[in-house]
Amino acid sequence: MGNIMIMGWDATAKVARRVLVNDEGKLIIDPSEIFEDPPTDGETGKAPNSNWAFDHAADASAHHARYTDEESRAAINNVLSSAGMLTKTLHCQYNIIDNLPEFMLRTTAASNHYMEFKTGTNIPICRLTAVKSGVGYVPAYIDIYNGTAYERVVVVPVMDAAIATHAAIAAAHHERYTDAEAIAAVGYNGTKHWSCPGIAFDPTQAADKQVVKSAAGYLNCMYADTILVAPVLLPHGAVVTQATVRGNAAAGDTSWVLNRFTLSDGAVVTMAVANINTVDSSISYATIDNELYAYYLYTAALAIDDQVWGARITYTI
Repeated sequence: MGNIMIMGWDATAKVARRVLVNDEGKLIIDPSEIFEDPPTDGETGKAPNSNWAFDHAADASAHHARYTDEESRAAINNVLSSAGMLTKTLHCQYNIIDNLPEFMLRTTAASNHYMEFKTGTNIPICRLTAVKSGVGYVPAYIDIYNGTAYERVVVVPVMDAAIATHAAIAAAHHERYTDAEAIAAVGYNGTKHWSCPGIAFDPTQAADKQVVKSAAGYLNCMYADTILVAPVLLPHGAVVTQATVRGNAAAGDTSWVLNRFTLSDGAVVTMAVANINTVDSSISYATIDNELYAYYLYTAALAIDDQVWGARITYTI
């Protein structure tokens, strides 16, 4: 057989070169062009050499089974119940400063779970217990630590198909409190009375008609033709049913008047009129409207030694 020459192209020198072989005619190849130790990340043209592959296969710590969710929870001493909930104690604590609250979720029994709030010094504060209901858990009661033990302060009805819902619990509901009941509770309904003593009156001619306001509460006229006036202050919405002015017998033939005064224009209308010591039950414009009007009493001219003892107005509201 004749000699065969295999040529390879040298791209750098741009010439053809003979391919080298050993005495047995095998190609002489540089292994570093194909294999490397250690392998390079991202290298797709080379493979790890046998030395690196052998060492890697023999390194037990370089291989392990996939870490499961169960193993992860078991590592922190916690597992999931069949309903997918935590069944062990879970501490969520921050202690940058002493005595800050600590939150804790614990299991007390197969059917109950509770959340407990404690201080950084491990002193209990309160506990919210959840009771199993159907396929889940609902808040059932709240306990507050009283220094020795937990004291129950709130009980919440458990809601599920087997237990009455809140709407069906009679003790949890009552009839709507009516306006009438509220008024009755504060004694704001029925017949009421307003009164003032005689000394609440003043003469309209103060400059020349002096009066004596007695410490006993009555007013005594010192001059003839003395006209008296007094303001009337009743609650808005009151309905006047009676009015009277009281005095001594000498004043009994003198009239009194209850007037309504319009705040916007000063117009006056008469609501009631009678003689002193006489009651008027025929009231005009009886409903009190303090937004638009003001109210007052006045007397006709009184004589010397006529006395006014006071006034009384009866109303409903």
